[in-house]
Amino acid sequence: MKNDCLQYISTRGHQKKLKFHDVIFEGLAPDGGLYIPESWPILEKSIISSFVDKNYFDIAYDIFLPYIDDTIDKKDLKSIIKLAYQ
Repeated sequence: MKNDCLQYISTRGHQKKLKFHDVIFEGLAPDGGLYIPESWPILEKSIISSFVDKNYFDIAYDIFLPYIDDTIDKKDLKSIIKLAYQ
């Protein structure tokens, strides 16, 4: 599942909503809060069921993908995950 419309909000209630690209470059919210998704993506059952046959990196990719818009290319995201978890 991919959610191109996913927006992020501050844990401290600041009303400004940002897309993934903006959150990455802004860091903390202006009110000092952390950014979290405004709504939580739900993984489809078929994706969750496929975890049994996948390695850790591919599972991480499937979990991260709904939170990230087109800011990061899918191929680059896989590379980032592999580098982060080596």
